[in-house]
Amino acid sequence: MQVTNAFSARELSNSQSLLKDSIHKLSSGTRLVKSRDDAGMLSVQMKMNADSYRNASAMGQIGNAVSFQDMQDGMLNNAQNILTRMSELKGLSTNDPMKSEQDIDAYNNEFHELQVQLNQLSKQTFNGTSLFATTTEMYGGNAVKFRGNESEENTFNISANNSTTVISIAKLSFLDALNIEGCRSSSVDNYFVQLDSTTEIEMLKIEPGTFMMGSPTTEADRQGNEAQHRVTISKEYYLGKYEVTQAQYAAVMDGNNSGLDVNPSYFSGNPNRPVENISWNDIQVFLTRLNDQQKDILSDGWEYVLPTEAEWEYAARAGTQTAYSWGDSINATNANYGSNIRHTTDVGQYAPNPLGLHDMHGNVFEWTDDWYGGGYSTDDAIDPQGANLMNRKLIRSGSWAFSPHFLRSARRTHLNPGFNNVNVGFRLALKKSDSNVSDFNELLKITAANEDNKSTLNLSDFNASYFERAIENISYLRAQTSATKSRLKFTGDSIQNLKTLSSTAIGRISDVDYAMENSKLAKQKFLSSSSAAMIAQANSMGDVLLTMLN
Repeated sequence: MQVTNAFSARELSNSQSLLKDSIHKLSSGTRLVKSRDDAGMLSVQMKMNADSYRNASAMGQIGNAVSFQDMQDGMLNNAQNILTRMSELKGLSTNDPMKSEQDIDAYNNEFHELQVQLNQLSKQTFNGTSLFATTTEMYGGNAVKFRGNESEENTFNISANNSTTVISIAKLSFLDALNIEGCRSSSVDNYFVQLDSTTEIEMLKIEPGTFMMGSPTTEADRQGNEAQHRVTISKEYYLGKYEVTQAQYAAVMDGNNSGLDVNPSYFSGNPNRPVENISWNDIQVFLTRLNDQQKDILSDGWEYVLPTEAEWEYAARAGTQTAYSWGDSINATNANYGSNIRHTTDVGQYAPNPLGLHDMHGNVFEWTDDWYGGGYSTDDAIDPQGANLMNRKLIRSGSWAFSPHFLRSARRTHLNPGFNNVNVGFRLALKKSDSNVSDFNELLKITAANEDNKSTLNLSDFNASYFERAIENISYLRAQTSATKSRLKFTGDSIQNLKTLSSTAIGRISDVDYAMENSKLAKQKFLSSSSAAMIAQANSMGDVLLTMLN
Protein backbone atom coordinates (compact mmCIF):
# COMPACT_ATOMS: atom_id res chain seq x y z
CA MET A 1 0.00 0.00 0.00
CA GLN A 2 2.81 2.35 0.87
CA VAL A 3 4.55 1.48 -2.43
CA THR A 4 1.40 2.25 -4.40
CA ASN A 5 0.94 5.54 -2.65
CA ALA A 6 4.55 6.53 -3.21
CA PHE A 7 4.38 5.65 -6.95
CA SER A 8 1.10 7.51 -7.42
CA ALA A 9 2.42 10.52 -5.54
CA ARG A 10 5.57 10.65 -7.67
CA GLU A 11 3.60 10.42 -10.92
CA LEU A 12 1.23 13.09 -9.76
CA SER A 13 4.15 15.38 -8.93
CA ASN A 14 5.79 14.82 -12.33
CA SER A 15 2.54 15.36 -14.20
CA GLN A 16 1.81 18.54 -12.30
CA SER A 17 5.36 19.81 -13.07
CA LEU A 18 4.98 19.08 -16.78
CA LEU A 19 1.51 20.57 -16.70
CA LYS A 20 2.97 23.71 -15.15
CA ASP A 21 5.67 23.94 -17.89
CA SER A 22 3.15 23.47 -20.73
CA ILE A 23 0.75 26.02 -19.29
CA HIS A 24 3.70 28.45 -18.90
CA LYS A 25 4.87 28.01 -22.51
CA LEU A 26 1.40 28.22 -24.00
CA SER A 27 0.57 31.31 -22.02
CA SER A 28 3.93 33.06 -22.60
CA GLY A 29 4.29 32.30 -26.32
CA THR A 30 7.92 31.20 -25.91
CA ARG A 31 7.14 27.76 -27.26
CA LEU A 32 10.33 25.80 -28.04
CA VAL A 33 13.05 27.23 -25.84
CA LYS A 34 15.17 24.25 -24.88
CA SER A 35 16.91 21.63 -26.96
CA ARG A 36 15.27 18.94 -24.85
CA ASP A 37 11.89 20.24 -26.00
CA ASP A 38 12.58 19.31 -29.65
CA ALA A 39 16.13 19.94 -30.93
CA GLY A 40 15.27 19.36 -34.63
CA MET A 41 12.27 21.65 -34.59
CA LEU A 42 14.21 24.32 -32.69
CA SER A 43 17.04 24.22 -35.30
CA VAL A 44 14.62 24.60 -38.22
CA GLN A 45 12.87 27.48 -36.54
CA MET A 46 16.15 29.29 -35.85
CA LYS A 47 17.19 28.91 -39.52
CA MET A 48 13.87 30.24 -40.67
CA ASN A 49 14.20 33.24 -38.39
CA ALA A 50 17.72 33.94 -39.71
CA ASP A 51 16.43 33.80 -43.30
CA SER A 52 13.66 36.17 -42.41
CA TYR A 53 16.15 38.68 -40.93
CA ARG A 54 18.37 38.44 -44.01
CA ASN A 55 15.42 38.97 -46.34
CA ALA A 56 14.35 42.03 -44.37
CA SER A 57 17.90 43.41 -44.64
CA ALA A 58 18.01 42.70 -48.39
CA MET A 59 14.73 44.56 -48.84
CA GLY A 60 16.37 47.56 -47.19
CA GLN A 61 19.29 47.32 -49.62
CA ILE A 62 16.90 47.09 -52.56
CA GLY A 63 15.27 50.27 -51.31
CA ASN A 64 18.65 52.04 -51.22
CA ALA A 65 19.44 50.84 -54.74
CA VAL A 66 16.11 52.08 -56.05
CA SER A 67 16.72 55.44 -54.39
CA PHE A 68 20.11 55.62 -56.14
CA GLN A 69 18.49 54.85 -59.49
CA ASP A 70 15.75 57.42 -58.90
CA MET A 71 18.34 60.10 -58.12
CA GLN A 72 20.39 59.11 -61.17
CA ASP A 73 17.34 59.31 -63.40
CA GLY A 74 16.41 62.69 -61.95
CA MET A 75 19.85 64.07 -62.81
CA LEU A 76 19.64 62.64 -66.32
CA ASN A 77 16.23 64.24 -66.76
CA ASN A 78 17.77 67.59 -65.77
CA ALA A 79 20.57 67.00 -68.28
CA GLN A 80 18.03 66.27 -70.99
CA ASN A 81 16.27 69.56 -70.27
CA ILE A 82 19.60 71.43 -70.37
CA LEU A 83 20.54 69.85 -73.71
CA THR A 84 17.14 70.75 -75.11
CA ARG A 85 17.71 74.37 -74.14
CA MET A 86 21.22 74.29 -75.64
CA SER A 87 19.69 73.00 -78.87
CA GLU A 88 17.16 75.84 -78.81
CA LEU A 89 19.98 78.37 -78.36
CA LYS A 90 21.82 76.87 -81.32
CA GLY A 91 18.66 77.25 -83.41
CA LEU A 92 18.22 80.84 -82.33
CA SER A 93 21.83 81.74 -83.07
CA THR A 94 21.63 80.14 -86.51
CA ASN A 95 18.12 80.89 -87.74
CA ASP A 96 17.12 84.19 -86.13
CA PRO A 97 17.44 86.80 -88.94
CA MET A 98 17.05 89.69 -86.47
CA LYS A 99 19.84 88.68 -84.10
CA SER A 100 22.51 91.19 -83.22
CA GLU A 101 25.99 90.74 -81.78
CA GLN A 102 24.53 91.45 -78.35
CA ASP A 103 21.99 88.67 -78.90
CA ILE A 104 24.75 86.23 -79.86
CA ASP A 105 26.73 87.22 -76.76
CA ALA A 106 23.64 86.65 -74.62
CA TYR A 107 23.06 83.24 -76.25
CA ASN A 108 26.68 82.27 -75.64
CA ASN A 109 26.60 83.44 -72.01
CA GLU A 110 23.59 81.25 -71.31
CA PHE A 111 25.21 78.45 -73.31
CA HIS A 112 28.33 78.66 -71.12
CA GLU A 113 26.24 78.53 -67.94
CA LEU A 114 24.44 75.44 -69.22
CA GLN A 115 27.77 73.72 -69.87
CA VAL A 116 28.81 74.41 -66.28
CA GLN A 117 25.49 73.00 -65.05
CA LEU A 118 26.10 69.83 -67.02
CA ASN A 119 29.52 69.50 -65.48
CA GLN A 120 28.12 70.04 -61.99
CA LEU A 121 25.53 67.34 -62.63
CA SER A 122 28.32 64.92 -63.51
CA LYS A 123 29.82 65.42 -60.03
CA GLN A 124 26.67 64.65 -58.04
CA THR A 125 26.92 61.94 -55.38
CA PHE A 126 24.58 59.66 -53.46
CA ASN A 127 25.64 59.17 -49.82
CA GLY A 128 29.18 60.03 -50.90
CA THR A 129 29.14 57.74 -53.96
CA SER A 130 29.47 59.22 -57.45
CA LEU A 131 26.30 58.85 -59.48
CA PHE A 132 28.15 58.61 -62.78
CA ALA A 133 31.16 56.86 -64.24
CA THR A 134 33.49 59.12 -66.21
CA THR A 135 35.26 56.96 -68.77
CA THR A 136 34.42 55.27 -72.02
CA GLU A 137 36.03 53.19 -74.72
CA MET A 138 35.88 54.99 -78.05
CA TYR A 139 34.96 53.14 -81.20
CA GLY A 140 35.14 54.10 -84.83
CA GLY A 141 32.08 55.25 -86.71
CA ASN A 142 28.84 56.67 -85.39
CA ALA A 143 27.97 54.05 -82.80
CA VAL A 144 27.97 55.43 -79.26
CA LYS A 145 29.00 52.89 -76.65
CA PHE A 146 29.61 53.42 -72.95
CA ARG A 147 31.76 51.32 -70.70
CA GLY A 148 33.34 52.47 -67.48
CA ASN A 149 36.89 51.79 -66.41
CA GLU A 150 37.24 49.27 -63.59
CA SER A 151 39.93 51.39 -61.96
CA GLU A 152 37.37 54.16 -61.56
CA GLU A 153 34.89 51.88 -59.83
CA ASN A 154 32.21 51.84 -62.47
CA THR A 155 30.14 49.73 -60.05
CA PHE A 156 29.69 49.95 -56.30
CA ASN A 157 28.02 47.73 -53.73
CA ILE A 158 25.23 48.41 -51.25
CA SER A 159 25.37 46.09 -48.22
CA ALA A 160 24.16 45.97 -44.61
CA ASN A 161 25.99 44.94 -41.44
CA ASN A 162 23.47 42.30 -40.47
CA SER A 163 23.33 40.61 -43.85
CA THR A 164 25.63 38.86 -46.29
CA THR A 165 23.47 40.04 -49.19
CA VAL A 166 25.18 42.60 -51.50
CA ILE A 167 23.46 44.64 -54.22
CA SER A 168 25.84 45.77 -56.99
CA ILE A 169 24.89 48.88 -58.98
CA ALA A 170 26.53 50.13 -62.19
CA LYS A 171 27.13 53.85 -62.55
CA LEU A 172 26.51 55.55 -65.89
CA SER A 173 28.93 57.23 -68.29
CA PHE A 174 27.35 60.66 -68.17
CA LEU A 175 30.14 62.85 -69.58
CA ASP A 176 30.85 60.29 -72.28
CA ALA A 177 27.24 60.49 -73.40
CA LEU A 178 27.97 64.11 -74.26
CA ASN A 179 31.02 63.18 -76.36
CA ILE A 180 29.66 62.50 -79.82
CA GLU A 181 31.39 59.57 -81.56
CA GLY A 182 33.81 60.83 -84.14
CA CYS A 183 34.74 63.68 -81.83
CA ARG A 184 38.09 62.61 -80.51
CA SER A 185 41.19 64.15 -79.03
CA SER A 186 44.14 65.21 -81.16
CA SER A 187 46.13 62.22 -79.92
CA VAL A 188 44.03 59.90 -82.07
CA ASP A 189 45.66 59.45 -85.48
CA ASN A 190 43.27 56.84 -86.87
CA TYR A 191 39.85 58.03 -87.97
CA PHE A 192 37.16 55.49 -88.84
CA VAL A 193 34.38 56.19 -91.32
CA GLN A 194 31.51 53.87 -90.38
CA LEU A 195 29.56 53.03 -93.56
CA ASP A 196 27.23 50.42 -92.09
CA SER A 197 27.23 47.94 -89.20
CA THR A 198 30.01 45.85 -90.75
CA THR A 199 31.88 48.16 -93.12
CA GLU A 200 34.22 51.02 -92.29
CA ILE A 201 37.10 52.94 -93.85
CA GLU A 202 40.19 53.51 -91.72
CA MET A 203 41.98 56.80 -92.34
CA LEU A 204 45.35 58.00 -91.07
CA LYS A 205 46.19 61.55 -90.11
CA ILE A 206 48.87 63.15 -92.31
CA GLU A 207 50.67 65.98 -90.53
CA PRO A 208 51.61 69.18 -92.42
CA GLY A 209 55.15 69.47 -93.74
CA THR A 210 57.49 70.40 -96.60
CA PHE A 211 58.97 67.96 -99.13
CA MET A 212 60.67 67.79 -102.52
CA MET A 213 58.03 66.86 -105.09
CA GLY A 214 59.07 65.29 -108.38
CA SER A 215 62.20 63.29 -109.17
CA PRO A 216 65.92 64.14 -109.38
CA THR A 217 67.48 64.10 -112.83
CA THR A 218 69.44 60.98 -111.88
CA GLU A 219 66.36 58.83 -111.17
CA ALA A 220 65.87 55.91 -113.56
CA ASP A 221 62.88 56.10 -115.95
CA ARG A 222 62.35 59.75 -115.01
CA GLN A 223 59.77 61.63 -117.14
CA GLY A 224 60.02 65.20 -118.39
CA ASN A 225 57.03 66.38 -116.37
CA GLU A 226 58.60 65.46 -113.00
CA ALA A 227 60.67 68.59 -112.37
CA GLN A 228 61.74 68.56 -108.74
CA HIS A 229 60.58 71.44 -106.55
CA ARG A 230 59.77 72.18 -102.93
CA VAL A 231 56.10 71.96 -101.84
CA THR A 232 54.61 72.82 -98.45
CA ILE A 233 51.58 70.96 -97.16
CA SER A 234 50.22 73.62 -94.81
CA LYS A 235 47.24 71.81 -93.30
CA GLU A 236 46.74 68.36 -91.89
CA TYR A 237 44.44 65.94 -93.69
CA TYR A 238 43.36 62.32 -93.44
CA LEU A 239 44.04 59.66 -96.07
CA GLY A 240 42.67 56.15 -96.43
CA LYS A 241 44.96 53.50 -94.99
CA TYR A 242 43.93 51.32 -97.93
CA GLU A 243 42.48 51.88 -101.38
CA VAL A 244 38.67 51.97 -101.29
CA THR A 245 37.44 48.38 -101.53
CA GLN A 246 34.56 46.88 -103.45
CA ALA A 247 32.59 46.37 -100.21
CA GLN A 248 33.13 49.98 -99.10
CA TYR A 249 32.13 51.36 -102.49
CA ALA A 250 28.97 49.24 -102.56
CA ALA A 251 28.01 50.31 -99.01
CA VAL A 252 28.00 53.97 -100.06
CA MET A 253 26.54 53.56 -103.55
CA ASP A 254 23.75 51.15 -102.64
CA GLY A 255 20.44 52.74 -103.65
CA ASN A 256 22.01 55.51 -105.75
CA ASN A 257 19.71 57.08 -108.34
CA SER A 258 22.51 57.99 -110.75
CA GLY A 259 22.32 54.71 -112.61
CA LEU A 260 25.77 53.63 -111.40
CA ASP A 261 26.56 49.99 -110.73
CA VAL A 262 27.33 49.34 -107.06
CA ASN A 263 29.68 46.54 -108.17
CA PRO A 264 31.44 47.95 -111.23
CA SER A 265 34.75 46.10 -110.82
CA TYR A 266 36.06 43.77 -113.49
CA PHE A 267 37.37 41.56 -110.68
CA SER A 268 34.02 41.73 -108.88
CA GLY A 269 32.92 39.41 -106.10
CA ASN A 270 36.04 40.16 -104.04
CA PRO A 271 34.90 42.57 -101.30
CA ASN A 272 38.39 43.26 -99.94
CA ARG A 273 40.02 44.00 -103.28
CA PRO A 274 40.12 47.61 -104.46
CA VAL A 275 37.15 48.81 -106.45
CA GLU A 276 38.20 49.52 -110.07
CA ASN A 277 36.66 50.19 -113.45
CA ILE A 278 35.30 53.52 -112.16
CA SER A 279 35.77 57.01 -113.60
CA TRP A 280 36.67 60.24 -111.83
CA ASN A 281 33.07 61.34 -112.52
CA ASP A 282 31.73 58.20 -110.81
CA ILE A 283 33.81 59.01 -107.74
CA GLN A 284 32.23 62.46 -107.51
CA VAL A 285 28.84 60.76 -107.06
CA PHE A 286 30.41 58.51 -104.40
CA LEU A 287 31.82 61.53 -102.54
CA THR A 288 28.55 63.45 -102.69
CA ARG A 289 26.66 60.49 -101.25
CA LEU A 290 29.27 59.82 -98.56
CA ASN A 291 29.34 63.44 -97.40
CA ASP A 292 25.55 63.48 -97.25
CA GLN A 293 25.46 60.21 -95.28
CA GLN A 294 28.06 61.49 -92.81
CA LYS A 295 26.82 65.08 -92.48
CA ASP A 296 25.63 64.62 -88.90
CA ILE A 297 29.03 63.27 -87.87
CA LEU A 298 31.44 65.49 -89.77
CA SER A 299 32.63 68.67 -88.14
CA ASP A 300 31.79 71.95 -89.83
CA GLY A 301 34.02 72.69 -92.80
CA TRP A 302 35.30 69.14 -93.25
CA GLU A 303 34.46 66.91 -96.21
CA TYR A 304 35.48 63.72 -97.96
CA VAL A 305 37.37 64.37 -101.20
CA LEU A 306 40.06 62.96 -103.44
CA PRO A 307 43.59 63.98 -102.44
CA THR A 308 45.40 66.55 -104.53
CA GLU A 309 48.41 65.33 -106.47
CA ALA A 310 50.76 66.98 -103.95
CA GLU A 311 48.94 65.43 -100.98
CA TRP A 312 49.10 62.04 -102.65
CA GLU A 313 52.85 62.19 -103.36
CA TYR A 314 53.62 63.64 -99.92
CA ALA A 315 51.86 60.67 -98.29
CA ALA A 316 53.35 58.15 -100.72
CA ARG A 317 56.93 59.33 -100.10
CA ALA A 318 56.37 59.38 -96.34
CA GLY A 319 59.55 61.37 -95.83
CA THR A 320 61.65 59.44 -98.39
CA GLN A 321 63.35 60.74 -101.55
CA THR A 322 63.94 57.41 -103.28
CA ALA A 323 62.03 56.16 -106.31
CA TYR A 324 59.78 54.08 -104.06
CA SER A 325 59.08 54.51 -100.38
CA TRP A 326 61.25 51.45 -99.63
CA GLY A 327 64.17 52.33 -101.91
CA ASP A 328 65.26 52.66 -105.56
CA SER A 329 64.68 49.07 -106.66
CA ILE A 330 61.55 46.93 -106.75
CA ASN A 331 60.63 43.24 -106.77
CA ALA A 332 57.48 41.13 -106.51
CA THR A 333 57.56 41.16 -102.71
CA ASN A 334 57.15 44.94 -102.59
CA ALA A 335 53.94 45.46 -104.57
CA ASN A 336 51.47 44.04 -107.09
CA TYR A 337 52.62 45.18 -110.55
CA GLY A 338 53.57 44.09 -114.08
CA SER A 339 51.10 41.21 -114.37
CA ASN A 340 53.15 39.07 -111.99
CA ILE A 341 49.82 38.06 -110.43
CA ARG A 342 47.54 39.11 -113.33
CA HIS A 343 44.79 40.53 -111.12
CA THR A 344 44.19 42.86 -108.20
CA THR A 345 44.83 41.58 -104.69
CA ASP A 346 43.14 42.22 -101.36
CA VAL A 347 44.25 45.54 -99.91
CA GLY A 348 46.95 45.43 -97.26
CA GLN A 349 48.76 42.33 -98.58
CA TYR A 350 52.06 44.19 -98.89
CA ALA A 351 54.05 46.04 -96.24
CA PRO A 352 52.93 49.63 -95.53
CA ASN A 353 55.06 52.68 -96.12
CA PRO A 354 56.57 54.57 -93.14
CA LEU A 355 53.26 56.39 -92.55
CA GLY A 356 51.34 53.11 -92.34
CA LEU A 357 49.65 53.45 -95.76
CA HIS A 358 49.29 50.30 -97.86
CA ASP A 359 49.46 49.88 -101.66
CA MET A 360 50.63 53.42 -102.39
CA HIS A 361 52.62 51.69 -105.12
CA GLY A 362 50.75 49.24 -107.35
CA ASN A 363 47.53 47.20 -107.21
CA VAL A 364 45.49 49.96 -108.95
CA PHE A 365 46.11 53.50 -110.16
CA GLU A 366 44.45 56.07 -107.89
CA TRP A 367 42.54 59.12 -109.10
CA THR A 368 43.54 62.49 -107.63
CA ASP A 369 41.56 65.72 -107.58
CA ASP A 370 43.91 67.67 -109.89
CA TRP A 371 43.83 68.45 -113.58
CA TYR A 372 46.92 67.69 -115.60
CA GLY A 373 48.33 70.69 -117.46
CA GLY A 374 52.00 70.02 -117.53
CA GLY A 375 52.59 71.86 -114.24
CA TYR A 376 51.97 70.82 -110.63
CA SER A 377 49.23 71.58 -108.16
CA THR A 378 49.86 72.74 -104.61
CA ASP A 379 47.90 71.68 -101.56
CA ASP A 380 45.59 74.69 -101.92
CA ALA A 381 45.08 75.29 -105.64
CA ILE A 382 46.03 74.10 -109.11
CA ASP A 383 49.11 75.74 -110.63
CA PRO A 384 47.51 78.59 -112.64
CA GLN A 385 50.26 78.51 -115.29
CA GLY A 386 49.23 75.17 -116.69
CA ALA A 387 45.75 74.41 -115.39
CA ASN A 388 43.12 72.62 -117.53
CA LEU A 389 45.19 72.73 -120.74
CA MET A 390 44.52 69.09 -121.49
CA ASN A 391 41.26 68.60 -119.54
CA ARG A 392 42.57 65.39 -117.98
CA LYS A 393 42.78 64.25 -114.36
CA LEU A 394 45.97 62.98 -112.76
CA ILE A 395 46.28 59.42 -111.55
CA ARG A 396 49.08 58.00 -109.42
CA SER A 397 50.41 54.71 -107.99
CA GLY A 398 50.68 52.31 -110.98
CA SER A 399 48.74 49.06 -111.14
CA TRP A 400 48.81 45.28 -111.25
CA ALA A 401 49.19 45.27 -115.06
CA PHE A 402 51.76 48.07 -115.54
CA SER A 403 55.54 48.14 -115.56
CA PRO A 404 57.32 48.95 -112.27
CA HIS A 405 58.44 52.45 -113.30
CA PHE A 406 54.77 53.51 -113.23
CA LEU A 407 54.83 52.78 -109.49
CA ARG A 408 57.50 55.38 -108.71
CA SER A 409 56.48 58.08 -106.19
CA ALA A 410 57.05 60.85 -108.77
CA ARG A 411 55.40 59.19 -111.78
CA ARG A 412 52.53 61.27 -113.21
CA THR A 413 49.84 59.75 -115.44
CA HIS A 414 46.58 61.31 -116.62
CA LEU A 415 43.18 60.22 -117.93
CA ASN A 416 39.95 61.77 -119.15
CA PRO A 417 37.65 62.15 -116.08
CA GLY A 418 34.94 60.11 -117.78
CA PHE A 419 37.25 57.17 -118.47
CA ASN A 420 36.95 53.94 -116.50
CA ASN A 421 39.33 51.01 -116.59
CA VAL A 422 40.18 47.80 -114.76
CA ASN A 423 43.47 49.38 -113.64
CA VAL A 424 42.08 52.49 -111.92
CA GLY A 425 40.56 52.94 -108.46
CA PHE A 426 40.95 55.57 -105.72
CA ARG A 427 41.86 56.37 -102.12
CA LEU A 428 39.65 58.51 -99.88
CA ALA A 429 40.83 61.77 -98.29
CA LEU A 430 39.24 63.90 -95.57
CA LYS A 431 40.15 67.56 -95.11
CA LYS A 432 38.72 70.94 -94.28
CA SER A 433 37.42 72.97 -97.18
CA ASP A 434 37.29 76.30 -95.35
CA SER A 435 40.57 77.85 -94.20
CA ASN A 436 38.70 79.66 -91.41
CA VAL A 437 37.59 76.41 -89.81
CA SER A 438 39.30 75.50 -86.56
CA ASP A 439 41.77 72.66 -86.33
CA PHE A 440 40.08 69.34 -87.09
CA ASN A 441 41.25 67.70 -83.89
CA GLU A 442 39.90 70.58 -81.82
CA LEU A 443 36.52 70.13 -83.46
CA LEU A 444 36.76 66.43 -82.88
CA LYS A 445 36.96 67.06 -79.15
CA ILE A 446 33.58 68.66 -78.67
CA THR A 447 32.36 67.98 -75.14
CA ALA A 448 29.21 69.68 -73.94
CA ALA A 449 30.44 69.65 -70.33
CA ASN A 450 33.84 71.20 -69.75
CA GLU A 451 35.61 69.05 -67.18
CA ASP A 452 37.71 71.75 -65.52
CA ASN A 453 35.07 74.50 -65.65
CA LYS A 454 37.84 76.90 -66.68
CA SER A 455 36.75 77.32 -70.26
CA THR A 456 33.58 76.75 -72.18
CA LEU A 457 32.73 76.44 -75.85
CA ASN A 458 30.62 78.74 -78.00
CA LEU A 459 27.53 77.84 -79.99
CA SER A 460 29.53 78.17 -83.19
CA ASP A 461 31.69 75.22 -82.11
CA PHE A 462 28.76 72.81 -82.37
CA ASN A 463 26.64 71.36 -85.13
CA ALA A 464 22.93 71.24 -84.29
CA SER A 465 23.02 67.47 -84.74
CA TYR A 466 25.38 67.14 -81.75
CA PHE A 467 22.61 68.11 -79.35
CA GLU A 468 20.15 65.73 -80.96
CA ARG A 469 22.60 62.87 -80.59
CA ALA A 470 23.52 63.89 -77.04
CA ILE A 471 19.82 63.88 -76.10
CA GLU A 472 19.49 60.44 -77.68
CA ASN A 473 22.47 59.27 -75.63
CA ILE A 474 20.96 60.60 -72.40
CA SER A 475 17.69 58.87 -73.32
CA TYR A 476 19.68 55.66 -73.73
CA LEU A 477 21.19 56.08 -70.26
CA ARG A 478 17.74 56.74 -68.80
CA ALA A 479 16.53 53.55 -70.44
CA GLN A 480 19.40 51.73 -68.73
CA THR A 481 18.33 53.21 -65.40
CA SER A 482 14.74 52.17 -65.99
CA ALA A 483 15.83 48.63 -66.86
CA THR A 484 17.92 48.43 -63.69
CA LYS A 485 14.97 49.60 -61.61
CA SER A 486 12.82 46.90 -63.20
CA ARG A 487 15.41 44.26 -62.31
CA LEU A 488 15.59 45.58 -58.75
CA LYS A 489 11.80 45.46 -58.47
CA PHE A 490 11.81 41.86 -59.69
CA THR A 491 14.54 41.00 -57.18
CA GLY A 492 12.63 42.80 -54.43
CA ASP A 493 9.45 40.87 -55.26
CA SER A 494 11.37 37.61 -55.16
CA ILE A 495 12.91 38.45 -51.77
CA GLN A 496 9.50 39.48 -50.45
CA ASN A 497 8.10 36.13 -51.56
CA LEU A 498 10.94 34.36 -49.76
CA LYS A 499 10.29 36.41 -46.67
CA THR A 500 6.59 35.50 -46.82
CA LEU A 501 7.43 31.81 -47.22
CA SER A 502 9.81 31.98 -44.25
CA SER A 503 7.17 33.68 -42.13
CA THR A 504 4.60 31.08 -43.18
CA ALA A 505 7.00 28.27 -42.34
CA ILE A 506 7.72 29.78 -38.94
CA GLY A 507 3.96 30.06 -38.39
CA ARG A 508 3.46 26.43 -39.32
CA ILE A 509 6.23 25.38 -36.95
CA SER A 510 4.51 27.41 -34.23
CA ASP A 511 1.20 25.73 -35.07
CA VAL A 512 2.77 22.29 -34.82
CA ASP A 513 4.49 23.31 -31.59
CA TYR A 514 1.18 24.61 -30.17
CA ALA A 515 -0.63 21.42 -31.16
CA MET A 516 2.06 19.31 -29.54
CA GLU A 517 1.86 21.32 -26.32
CA ASN A 518 -1.93 20.99 -26.26
CA SER A 519 -1.58 17.25 -26.78
CA LYS A 520 0.97 17.05 -23.99
CA LEU A 521 -1.27 19.18 -21.78
CA ALA A 522 -4.23 16.84 -22.31
CA LYS A 523 -2.03 13.86 -21.61
CA GLN A 524 -0.60 15.44 -18.51
CA LYS A 525 -4.10 16.36 -17.27
CA PHE A 526 -5.16 12.76 -17.77
CA LEU A 527 -2.10 11.45 -15.96
CA SER A 528 -2.63 13.91 -13.15
CA SER A 529 -6.26 12.82 -12.79
CA SER A 530 -5.26 9.15 -12.87
CA SER A 531 -2.55 9.64 -10.28
CA ALA A 532 -4.94 11.52 -8.01
CA ALA A 533 -7.54 8.79 -8.45
CA MET A 534 -5.03 6.09 -7.58
CA ILE A 535 -4.01 7.91 -4.42
CA ALA A 536 -7.62 8.40 -3.46
CA GLN A 537 -8.36 4.75 -4.11
CA ALA A 538 -5.34 3.66 -2.12
CA ASN A 539 -6.39 5.83 0.78
CA SER A 540 -9.95 4.48 0.60
CA MET A 541 -8.75 0.85 0.67
CA GLY A 542 -6.73 1.59 3.78
CA ASP A 543 -9.86 2.83 5.57
CA VAL A 544 -11.78 -0.40 4.67
CA LEU A 545 -9.01 -2.62 6.03
CA LEU A 546 -8.92 -0.70 9.28
CA THR A 547 -12.70 -1.12 9.68
CA MET A 548 -12.51 -4.87 9.09
CA LEU A 549 -9.74 -5.25 11.61
CA ASN A 550 -11.78 -3.45 14.17
